[in-house]
Amino acid sequence: MTAVSVDVIVLRLARRGLQVLTIERWAEPFAGRLALPGVLLADGETLADAAVRALADKADLAPGSVGAIRQVRAFDEANRDPRGRTLAVAHHVRIDAEATVSGTWLDAGAPLDLPFDHGLMISTVVASLGARHPDALTTLLGPSFTSGDFATAVRVGGGEVDPSNLTRTIPSVLPAATRTGENAVTISTGRSSAVWQLAVGRHAVWQLP
Repeated sequence: MTAVSVDVIVLRLARRGLQVLTIERWAEPFAGRLALPGVLLADGETLADAAVRALADKADLAPGSVGAIRQVRAFDEANRDPRGRTLAVAHHVRIDAEATVSGTWLDAGAPLDLPFDHGLMISTVVASLGARHPDALTTLLGPSFTSGDFATAVRVGGGEVDPSNLTRTIPSVLPAATRTGENAVTISTGRSSAVWQLAVGRHAVWQLP
């Protein structure tokens, strides 16, 4: 029988780039190594609920601190798990900026030697930012962000962005985004840039309720 695992990619903007949350595995296989938080799907459990549980159990995150969940895709390579056949469904999750979490933040834009296919999961999400995937950017940026943060997310993902044309680029990619008329310091650069708001809810399997 094929087991189903739910693995979680939590990204945050950091100085000069993006970071991804990892936790130290306490059980075999790969005990002692850093990996993405993940759990096996329980009977009667939804994928989104399993993603929230993974962060609560593995990273000590309060369930109410999950702001958005986006289902990325399934990873089904036959030998991805040495314990046997396991289908993994990766989820990109945003957590509240002030949330307390246990784990190690790594550079999401660098090649990462992680167990299973966790490095591929991370690079898949990062590449979707570079491709200007609206749901990926919405999940990362949240309801309020700066022009500079948008540009950093796209660049880290390998995309190109014209900093002089962001006033047109951002609403063309994120139609729900509007400028507030204010400026704020950009997390990734430390420089001031325009603030944008997104008309999004709190959760859904894009934004949870």
